[in-house]
Amino acid sequence: MQYLNLFIQPIPNTVVFPYSSLQLYDVDCYIQLLHSQYIGLVSQINDNQPNVQTISQYSQYGTLVHVTTKQDESSNFCNAFAFARFRINSFCQVSPFLIANVEILNDEIKTDDTEILSTFKEAVKIYMENFSLLPNALLKQKIDEENNIVKLQYQVANRIQIPFNQKLRLLQMNDNRERISTMIQYLNHKMTQYSTSNELEQIFKQELMSEMQNNGENLINQTEQIIPQMQEQELDYQQQYVQSLPWQILHPEAVSISECKQILDQRHYGLDLAKQPIKFLTKSTGSILCLHGHPGVGKTSLAQSIAESLGRPFQKISLGGVSDEAQIRGHRKTYVGAQAGMIMEAIKKAKCVNPVILLDEIDKINQYTVGSALLEVLDPEQNKCFMDNYVNEEFNLSQVLFISTANYIESIQPALRDRLEMIEIPSYTIDEKEKIAIQHLIPKQLELNGIDGKVEFQYLITNYTNESGVRQLERQINSILRKIALQQVRGNRKGSYNINKGFVNQCLGESTIIYKNIRLQSVGMCKGLNDGMNILEIIKTKGQGNLFQQSKDQYIVEQGITAQSYLRNCFKHIQFQNWDVTVANQNCLGVCVAVAMVSLFMNKKVKSSVAFAGELSLKGSIFRQYNLRDSIIQAAESGVESIIIPSQNVGDIQNLEPSIKKRITLVDHIEEVFQLAFEDGFTYQHYPNL
Repeated sequence: MQYLNLFIQPIPNTVVFPYSSLQLYDVDCYIQLLHSQYIGLVSQINDNQPNVQTISQYSQYGTLVHVTTKQDESSNFCNAFAFARFRINSFCQVSPFLIANVEILNDEIKTDDTEILSTFKEAVKIYMENFSLLPNALLKQKIDEENNIVKLQYQVANRIQIPFNQKLRLLQMNDNRERISTMIQYLNHKMTQYSTSNELEQIFKQELMSEMQNNGENLINQTEQIIPQMQEQELDYQQQYVQSLPWQILHPEAVSISECKQILDQRHYGLDLAKQPIKFLTKSTGSILCLHGHPGVGKTSLAQSIAESLGRPFQKISLGGVSDEAQIRGHRKTYVGAQAGMIMEAIKKAKCVNPVILLDEIDKINQYTVGSALLEVLDPEQNKCFMDNYVNEEFNLSQVLFISTANYIESIQPALRDRLEMIEIPSYTIDEKEKIAIQHLIPKQLELNGIDGKVEFQYLITNYTNESGVRQLERQINSILRKIALQQVRGNRKGSYNINKGFVNQCLGESTIIYKNIRLQSVGMCKGLNDGMNILEIIKTKGQGNLFQQSKDQYIVEQGITAQSYLRNCFKHIQFQNWDVTVANQNCLGVCVAVAMVSLFMNKKVKSSVAFAGELSLKGSIFRQYNLRDSIIQAAESGVESIIIPSQNVGDIQNLEPSIKKRITLVDHIEEVFQLAFEDGFTYQHYPNL
């Protein structure tokens, strides 16, 4: 017998048998402290385990391990090999780590142990084949060649799945025959359980297959009966749908152009430019209208008025967000849940072949899929024989009046845009908004709220709305009248009301729209027109002549570069190469940028009452700026007294109110703009040498 003091490493819920290789974590410090390459692994037992000998909270039997080398210098893991069992006699130290006096146990091989070796090998092989215990030819060969019964039983015990308490009992057995007999009993018990469960599984599979076969036959019989019924019902529905379409029904139309004009004028104030072509186009065949303009200017309601003036049924198709062409052309009948497209659905609801169909928000569809499907619908030469996939019959759409609406016609693909008769619905001026409110909005809201009153529209429009249309104005009027109605219900006020400035402020709070008379505070600032009125600001810092622009619009960035290039060429006394220029709030074209740069480098303030527009060339010529009419109206309403625009935009101002037209100055070259832009005038003499 051999006794020694050994460092003990507890391991929870695990048993390590001899003849196994393993890795130990963070034991290097204990080895160096105790000057020994040997440690003991002992299972830590938290609960009472029957038939297991323990000392304190640990198993009394453990495994002796020889620590060989570390994996590498930076690793905390050490390679080790378990080679013998030991029994703990007593603990010599419990803190800060365990040291115990142990007795090393030698597992001697007796002569009669070889008799049970062959039986044990056969049991292990059968277990391996049924439970996939690493079933490979090399392992079977090692089992056949292994004659050391002690080594074989420990290696098998390390590999097979044995309960924790059973492994503890095996480690504590000193007789090899007893240990092997216990393992054989366990292997045979597992094989018996496996055979029983396998027989039960086969019986269950046979019963399940029999039941599935019976149910399958019943299901097939039911399906054979149901499918024809479903097909017949679907065929009947498709036939009924096709028969319900108004193939030859023409809605009577007996409206003259004068009556059409009267209805449009009654329903909509102003919009003379838009109404003029509508009166003639709606009476002609092959015209497909596109009403485009800012939100809230009355595009959808105008389409409804057109249908009413013509005496035709009206149907609306909302195209916003539509991304599948099947929603236009319909689904094929072979698909589950197939249905006709939105065009045929609108025809069916209208109950005639000549309704007015509104294609709302045509600029917000997927232009490459849905837009391509609409090419056939909106082409007068093709829609005479429109084929819906669900109807599967040609239908004549040539007598349908299609009216589309859009906010931005640039978003419509060119091929589709080419088929549309473009009619711009312009923004409303303050006077037009006031008359629309008096004639349409107020009567509607008074009827809804049951109130009589007089509203000061000029103050309400300029201080609480900032839009091209009248939606925001209608909401503000509705908000005021609702609060008046609430006061009437409470009995606080009666009779008619004078909705003046003070009452508007009381109902809506202080105005958050700084709309009029914006003054320019310093040099390098000016007012520009592009999608409304903008305040452009430019600063300079010492540098190398770089131009920093915040805009992501490539066209606007190019205009900024053009303005700087023109000034460098014409104002050679200004040392642009010594200054970096930064353009803030850049939503203006080259004319505005050039004026702001001259203001900055010549230290001259731009007039607060002047706004600029126009595209600048490298030679100083000013070219047309598109979509300028709405910006001119907004600038005039914000208090700008002088609006400088290119002479090529003369067509945009023909139908403006005289009060706005008298503020406009037409120019052809940037030098004309400089003469009108600055507070103390502009000359080409006595430039400061910057």
